[in-house]
Amino acid sequence: MSARPGRFVLSIDLELGWGYRDTRLDRALQRRIQAARDSLPELLSLLVSRKVRATWATVMALELEGADELFSFDEVPSVRALERGGRSGLSEQVTRLPELYFYDEFVRELRSHPEQEVGAHTLTHLVCDRATSERCATFTAELAACQEIAARSSSKLHSLVFPGNYYSSPYLQIARRAGFTCYRGDRFVSGAEPRGALSRSLGRGGRLLDAYLGPVRSSGVEVSSGLKNIPGDRFLRLEDGGFFGRAHLARVEKELKHAAETSATYHLWFHPHNLGSRENGFERLRAVLDLFAEQASAGRLLSLTMGEVAEESEPSG
Repeated sequence: MSARPGRFVLSIDLELGWGYRDTRLDRALQRRIQAARDSLPELLSLLVSRKVRATWATVMALELEGADELFSFDEVPSVRALERGGRSGLSEQVTRLPELYFYDEFVRELRSHPEQEVGAHTLTHLVCDRATSERCATFTAELAACQEIAARSSSKLHSLVFPGNYYSSPYLQIARRAGFTCYRGDRFVSGAEPRGALSRSLGRGGRLLDAYLGPVRSSGVEVSSGLKNIPGDRFLRLEDGGFFGRAHLARVEKELKHAAETSATYHLWFHPHNLGSRENGFERLRAVLDLFAEQASAGRLLSLTMGEVAEESEPSG
């Protein structure tokens, strides 16, 4: 009997301007976000043509038509705070630069491809770094709004990616009650403990070093607070060129082969803005998809979304 094929999971953090919600957008950042927005149809077309399923972890405000529709969610504390901001800060940017914060037509296009999964990245890219009662209440309201927006398209959200990869047990419990079944965990955090500045710095340093050196990675599915954890094994460094780009691609190739040989799950993730120069970024992404196709054509790897992996998986712990 042939071995079960490994699972290849690709998740894309679709956030555009919301990923910089605490930053004043200068012209350079505006151009970077606009370039990411412009790349999305080509990115979707590439994945569809390569028969690669992906989970698009979407800041769900993107599925709205504009600021007025967002502000109608006045039961969400983060939205109320945003609206009260008037003509300053993020509120001013959301109103003045709607193309960087809303892209409902693209999310609708995503939903027209059943092999692509729309997951959630919260409503407004809310960072869950501290499990205070106030922040937990805001998170609860944001997830309810996310599910309401999805329901308007006769859909339900199952997969959640936490902004900044910040999460802890209280947030996982809230997500489970909101109807989510899985999340993307962080391999550089032990369990689901609160993350302070030091642990975050260590996580970033470890992830950077691990991008080029260290043991081959692949993962299984675990359960935490009633949710299935489908850990992100590798942040896909599409902006790396030269020696570092080649070294990173070599690690991805080894890990894809390892997942195929051991029937493991291998989870890559990136942001559209990581494509950088579109020509070079897409070239590197195609190289990764070529490596996957080599294993898939031999029946050794299967492309699945996070939701599909969660649905089929028997937890390992």
